[in-house]
Amino acid sequence: MGQGGSSSSSTPPVVDTHNKPPTATPTAENSRRSRWWLLGGGGGAARQQETAAAAAAAGGAGTAAAARRGGRVGLRRAAGAGVVAAAVAAVVAASRAAKRRRTAAAPREDDADEEDEHDEDEREPGRGGRKTGEAGDGGEEEEDEEQQTTNPGRLDELNKECKAILGADTYDGMRCEFTKQLFGGDLLVTHLLNINGRRPIKICGNIEYPEGYIFATQWTPSTSISMTGRVDNKKVVFGSVAYSPFKWLQGRVAAEAYPDGRPTHSSVDLHLIRPASTSYLKVHTGRMMSIGHLHAVTPRLSVACENLFSGRNAINAFTLAFRYARDFATMSGLWVLKRGVDLSYAYQLTPTISAASQLVVKRNPTSGRYETTAVAGWEYRFADSLVKGKINNKLGLTMVVEEPLGETVKLNLCAEADFRRHTYGWGMGMQLDS
Repeated sequence: MGQGGSSSSSTPPVVDTHNKPPTATPTAENSRRSRWWLLGGGGGAARQQETAAAAAAAGGAGTAAAARRGGRVGLRRAAGAGVVAAAVAAVVAASRAAKRRRTAAAPREDDADEEDEHDEDEREPGRGGRKTGEAGDGGEEEEDEEQQTTNPGRLDELNKECKAILGADTYDGMRCEFTKQLFGGDLLVTHLLNINGRRPIKICGNIEYPEGYIFATQWTPSTSISMTGRVDNKKVVFGSVAYSPFKWLQGRVAAEAYPDGRPTHSSVDLHLIRPASTSYLKVHTGRMMSIGHLHAVTPRLSVACENLFSGRNAINAFTLAFRYARDFATMSGLWVLKRGVDLSYAYQLTPTISAASQLVVKRNPTSGRYETTAVAGWEYRFADSLVKGKINNKLGLTMVVEEPLGETVKLNLCAEADFRRHTYGWGMGMQLDS
C-alpha cells in the first residue's frame, strides 16, 4: 500500500481533498523560517561571528574564550532545534498517513454493493456454492457446477460438435417438409415429399430414407415416455418406444418391418445413467449384443469402451473412445480393434464461425485394405441464416444454406460436387412448421 493507500475495488479511487498534503506557499515558508530562527536554528553562526568580532576588538584572551563558549552554545541550540523540528514533522506525517489508511480501509457503499452482488452470483439457487472461508467447508471454496464432472452422454454423442458441422443434410431435386403440432405440442405429425431425387435423402441423423413420400409422427405424452413411428411409400414401417421410469434408468424398444420378405429388425436398449457415467446394454436381432461404459474422468476428459459380439457372423469387436472438451474446442477419438480409427476435432473461432475436421481410417472387409478419408468443414451463422460447407480428400465439395423466410417457413439450398468423378447435384427444399 502506498502512502495514501488504494481501494481494492475496480472503481476509480476517490480523491480525498481533506487528507491531501498542504501545498507550501511563500507565507507558510516564511512562517516556518521565522519559527526556525526563534528556536535558534541558523542563529548560532551569527552570534558566533558577533562574539568573535567583539573578542577581537577587546583583544583579551578572556574575551576570546567567552566568544568560543558562545559559539558552542549557538551550535548546541541549532542542533536541538533541528531535532525538535524533525520530530514534529515525523509526528505530523505519521498522523496524516494513519488517517489516510483508515479512510482507504473503510469500505465505501458502492464497493459493498458490488461485493454483495458478486457473492449472490456465486451462490445461485440450487448450486449449493459457499463463499471461501465460510463455516462448514474447511476454508476451501466449493467448486461450481461447471467444474464438476457431468454425465458424458452416449457413445455416438462423443463427437456431436463435429457432426453438427460436417453432417450437412444434402439431397438432389426438391424436398418439401410440413410439420404440424397437435394437442399443445405433445403430438408432431410430419409429411415429407422428395421430388425428382436421384438418390436417397438423409434426415434424422444417418438414417437414409427412400425417394417419394414419408409420413412420420412423434407422441410425447409425458417427460418419461416418447413414441415415434414412420411409414414410406414402399411400405417400410418403423416404430420405437422410449421409456424412463427413473432419472437413472432409460429403456428403448425399436422395430422395423419390410414388405419384401426380409426379416424384421428389432432392438432393445437399456441405459443406466449416473452423475458421471453411463452404462448400457443393447440387444439386436441376429444374436447381436453390445455392452459398453462411458465415464467422465475429469470435467474435461471422458473415456468409453464397448464390446460388440455377433453370434451369427462370429464377430467380436472391441472399441475404445475418448473425448476432451475445452471452452471453445472439442477433440474425440474412436478406435475399433482390427477395423479402424476415427478422429475428430471441432473449434469455435468466433461466436459466429466454427470449424471442424475428421480423419477416418477404415478397413475394407472385401479387399482387406485400409482406406483413409479426411474431411474439413466450416459453419458460419449470420443473424438469421446459416451456411455450412465441407471438403474431403477425394475432391468432394458440399455446401448448405438455410434461410428463414418467416417464423414458420425456412428455405434450404444445397449443392454437392465431385470433381474427381465429374458429378454434380443440387437441391432446394422448403420447411413449414405450424
